[in-house]
Amino acid sequence: MDKKIAKHVASVSFEASKNLGSLISFLKRHCSQEDYEKFRDPIATISASIGLDILNVVFSDFPDLEKEFDDDIKKYGKIL
Repeated sequence: MDKKIAKHVASVSFEASKNLGSLISFLKRHCSQEDYEKFRDPIATISASIGLDILNVVFSDFPDLEKEFDDDIKKYGKIL
């Protein structure tokens, strides 16, 4: 895979994971406890799976991208 494509795949995957993760706190604030608990674990599982199943594959092929992502998050709070 071309490195630019790998970076795009990793960026989209990271954002998807982040967006799904933010649903958990949103549901906790705006839904019943029952609804929150119904969705919390599936959302967390899928969000974690993105990291394990997609990001780890990209980062294993392009370790420098993992460092770049980590550095961006530390400096800017997001991926640039």
